[in-house]
Amino acid sequence: MDFKKFLVGLVLILPLLLAGCGTTSPAAQTVERLKAGGYVIFMRHMATDHSKEDTDVKNLERCEAQRNLSEEGREDARFVGEAMRTLAIPVSQILVSPYCRTIESAELVFDSDFTVEDSLMHLKSVEGSDLEITYTASLRQFLATVPESATNLVLVGHEVNHRRVSDALIAEGEMAIYQPDGQGGFNLIGTVKVEDWREIMRAQTTAAP
Repeated sequence: MDFKKFLVGLVLILPLLLAGCGTTSPAAQTVERLKAGGYVIFMRHMATDHSKEDTDVKNLERCEAQRNLSEEGREDARFVGEAMRTLAIPVSQILVSPYCRTIESAELVFDSDFTVEDSLMHLKSVEGSDLEITYTASLRQFLATVPESATNLVLVGHEVNHRRVSDALIAEGEMAIYQPDGQGGFNLIGTVKVEDWREIMRAQTTAAP
């Protein structure tokens, strides 16, 4: 056998062989697990306009005094919501921080009712008070909560709160997925970025007959 021709042929068919292996990204594997339910999804609010700052963290009904979603964030939210519905990710309960950016994220992503949960508010609003400790403990309890059968529990909140209970750094719009252990604890099983949802949907479109 001509060894040089063999190598050339191998180079040509290797991409096809790899494509046939069905390699799946960690994020796609995490999303696949969500279809069965049993997880707690902590979603950081979608992308925001960083030219603005939170100037009144005591009166949260004043959206004009907060850093709100950017147009990119709104577009991302709609896309992620459509992807989750297309992939049939089951959700039983959605708890949302009372900040305007988290409420708008929930409205755009989830095609269902949600509950505003004060304990998920940005800890800057309660900094230095007993509530800062109480709200951190509440988040731990939520992450350890076993969802209703075959569904997922969603928490929409802020990075600063999340960092108090997890080593995982999550970007705006990113989800950290936790599995309650049934004994008051929880384990991180993966994270899913906005771009991961786009890649998963592109792969689905490519694989469709």
